[in-house]
Amino acid sequence: STSGTNFKGCNIRYYWQCLEPTKDNYDFSRIRSHRNTLAAIGKRLIIQVQERKGGGPTSFVNYVLPTYLTNGSDSAYDGGYYLESGHVMGPKIWVPAVMTRFIKLLQALGAEFNSDPWVEMVLIEETSLFNQTPVPSGYTSSAMQTQYYRLADAIAPAFPNTVCEIMTNWSPSDSGGQTTLRNWIDYFISKRVAVGGPDLHPDGNTWGS
Repeated sequence: STSGTNFKGCNIRYYWQCLEPTKDNYDFSRIRSHRNTLAAIGKRLIIQVQERKGGGPTSFVNYVLPTYLTNGSDSAYDGGYYLESGHVMGPKIWVPAVMTRFIKLLQALGAEFNSDPWVEMVLIEETSLFNQTPVPSGYTSSAMQTQYYRLADAIAPAFPNTVCEIMTNWSPSDSGGQTTLRNWIDYFISKRVAVGGPDLHPDGNTWGS
C-alpha cells in the first residue's frame, strides 16, 4: 500500500531499441503497462528515454539502440554510435540523420502520451554525451549545438501539454562549458523545454566545472 506516503510515482528508463525495435515500428507497450499499473493506484509515470549506456562493452549497442542505426546499412548515420574507452556507448546525435530519427521517436511518444494525466514528464538524457579526447570522428561543438536546437524546436509541437525536459551538463570539448551551457539553457527555455540535471547552473561551482 502507498497510502499515507510521499510516493508520487516512478521514473522509469526505456532504451531506444525497446521503443523502436525496427525502423518506424514503435512499441510503447511497456510504457503503457507501467502507466496503467501506476494509474490504478493513483500514481504517475516519468518516461525517461534512454539512448546511451555507461560502463559496458560494445555488445550493449544491440539492446540500447535500434539495429538500423548501428549495422552500417545506411551511411547517413555515420555508424550510428560511438564507444568511449569502453565506458560509455551512445548515439552520434550530432549527425543530422541520427537526430532526425531521435526526433521521430519523440514525436511518436507525443502522439501517444501528450496530455495523458498519468504521465508526469518525458525526460531526455544529459547534453554531455561523452567526455573524451580526441572527440569521436565527425564531432564538432557547433554540430552538436545545431542538433540539440533542432531537438528543442521539435519538442513543444510534440508535447504541447506535457512537460518534456532535457537534462543539461557541460558540452563536450567546450572549455569550461559555461558559455555553451548557458546558451543551450536559454534556448531550451525559449522553446518551452524544461531543463535540469547535475550541472544546471552554468556559473556555479558544480562538478562540471
